Amino acid sequence: MRIWRLLIQAVGATTILLSAWGFYALTSTLLRGLEPLDPDLSSEAPYFRSAFLIMDAIVAVLLTGMIVAAVNLLIRASHKAVIAYTVLSVCLLIYANALGFLWRPGPVGMSIAAASGVGNVGLGLLVFFPVKFLYLTITVILANLASWRLRKLPAATFS
Repeated sequence: MRIWRLLIQAVGATTILLSAWGFYALTSTLLRGLEPLDPDLSSEAPYFRSAFLIMDAIVAVLLTGMIVAAVNLLIRASHKAVIAYTVLSVCLLIYANALGFLWRPGPVGMSIAAASGVGNVGLGLLVFFPVKFLYLTITVILANLASWRLRKLPAATFS
């Protein structure tokens, strides 16, 4: 069935678009994050710049992985591509939720909390579009459903 293959490819194309937009947001915030810090921020969050750069590096890795998985979804529409997309989506959800647990009183926790607002802007469209975690949840379900349906077809119709 061609509809299932097209569904997987649509998920891949949309994810590429949102991830590319995320890279644009990542680069624009990266430039601003390297500017001199406000003295008030430096005293309350002394490790802001380190936390910010680490978060940006993690976001860049996640976005790169999402683009690679989405390109595989778009080109191959294979079961392995769907598995990679699912694993990366789960990693992204874990990262987005686990970051809040690091917001603790003290200089490190305050630095992480302050950097979270700007350090994760690149993931905003994937995580918060149109509602928090809705896009990822729906696309993972649809891609896995389509993959499952395609695997049930004879081998000649699914490459």
